[in-house]
Amino acid sequence: MPRSRALGFFVAVCALASCVVAPPGGAALGGAALGGAASTEAAAAATGANGASPASVPVQEAETAAVYGDYTVRVWKSLDVDAPSAGRTVTIERGGRVLACRTEAMGLGALSGTDLDGSGWPNVVIETYSGGAHCCFVTYVYDLGETLAAVELPPPPGGNAPIEFADLDSDGVYEILTADDSFAYAYCAFAGSPAVRVILAYDAGGRRYEPASPRYPAAYAASLAQDAARARGALAAGGDTGWDGTTKCEVLPLVLDYLYLGDDAAAWAALDAYYRFPDKDAFRAEIEATIAGSSYYSRPA
Repeated sequence: MPRSRALGFFVAVCALASCVVAPPGGAALGGAALGGAASTEAAAAATGANGASPASVPVQEAETAAVYGDYTVRVWKSLDVDAPSAGRTVTIERGGRVLACRTEAMGLGALSGTDLDGSGWPNVVIETYSGGAHCCFVTYVYDLGETLAAVELPPPPGGNAPIEFADLDSDGVYEILTADDSFAYAYCAFAGSPAVRVILAYDAGGRRYEPASPRYPAAYAASLAQDAARARGALAAGGDTGWDGTTKCEVLPLVLDYLYLGDDAAAWAALDAYYRFPDKDAFRAEIEATIAGSSYYSRPA
């Protein structure tokens, strides 16, 4: 089990390829992301030419530390009272070197320390948020194995949907539940825009998560019922709810449910049944083009 403890004050610097964590005026602890050679440039930036921390480097307090085998995962909190809540830094260390570093972090995922992908090693989940009204959430997953390895996730299309891990088929390997918000603001305000459920499954050969929604139809049962009722209600009301005076945002959720389940025939039948406006063909073409460009959509074989 991980151990948590209070730690002192340090200076943390993250760069795209490297990460350095150093006590002010002390020796730098650092290394390139995923175990490369230490970055001289990053170390110099952290400690300054004379070993003193420059004013531009944000001072952070190590809020918690969790130990998983040979690895130590620390969450650093900025001492700046005006720093955003997602202004944390997470470092993964081994043998006195920082192997990976992520900024704009909200913290560690609740299942960090669990073997999520069936590799036999614990995983660390780092959740980040860049700020803004509806963007952007990005999650990073690492295998803490004999060597530190990143688990690849498809880039979130809109960045507005956090992810959740769940073992849907009880096989010991966790799936990812999230949503595709590619249609945010397309036809109505964000609150009314559809965000279809998406399920990602782990591919051990590629060490990555891939779209696999059609394999989990039971996960869509509630959404199908709810979205069908919404589409029927919009048809009865006659529309005028979207920016263009149509019912696109009321009908699209049901269409997307079927498309992401791999049932194209049911999707277009739903569009025909519930969308009664003259731009239906153009609407369908827009739907097809948008999902074809989404990293969360997988076309049925």
